[in-house]
Order: sequence, then structure tokens, then C-alpha cells
Amino acid sequence: MPIPYEIDVARERIHTRCIGDVKLPDVVAHFRALVADPRLPHRLDVLLDFRELTTFPDGGQLQSVAIEIRQLLAKVAWRRCAVIGATDLAFGIGRMFEMITEPSFRKTMVFRDLEAANRWLDAPDENA
Repeated sequence: MPIPYEIDVARERIHTRCIGDVKLPDVVAHFRALVADPRLPHRLDVLLDFRELTTFPDGGQLQSVAIEIRQLLAKVAWRRCAVIGATDLAFGIGRMFEMITEPSFRKTMVFRDLEAANRWLDAPDENA
């Protein structure tokens, strides 16, 4: 599966890695697996990692992903989303993702590295 994830139940955080050639059906399958995962907390921060992604979605595909995320709002209260985009292209896709998914997440930020993303997620959430 090109989208492995790890759930940290205590921190109410998921680290989702997009690896290689990720297509929209892979993303849909990821969300289906996530919903079926008994460890899924009701409130969730997201660390979305594009560092290993080799193909990137277009605007229409990002819209479809945003719809999938929005449909999960009945099950998951999305909080903050930190996107890691190390390359210029990945960073730009992360910014597009930030804008398109704005209605679903409390706050989204795009970072160049894992450490900065984790620092942001570890900081107190002023909107909690």
C-alpha cells in the first residue's frame, strides 16, 4: 500500500506517508482502512508526509481528496494538519491541499521537514 500510516492514540495523531506513485483509488482505500481501524480516535491531528511521493495529484484529484476528508467529519473531528513538502513541487501541492481542505481542518500548515511539522503539532493548540 503506497499510503502507510501510524496512529498515536495517546497524542490523537496520525502520521500518514504517501510513497511512490499514489493514485486517487489508493487515497480512497486509505480512508476506508482508516475508518475501519479500531484505534482511530474521534479527534485527530494529521502529519501528512509527501517526502517519498513521486507522482503528484492535479487540482481535480485534490478536490476529490477534500471530499473524502469532508465525508469523514461524522466520524473524525479533524484538528490540525501538518503537511511535509520537502521539494518545491511537494510544498506547492501541500499549499493547494491546505486551501482546498480548509473547511475540514481547524488549521493546516505546510513545512519543509519533519522536525518543524512535529514542533508545530506538539505546540499547544490555541483553538483547542
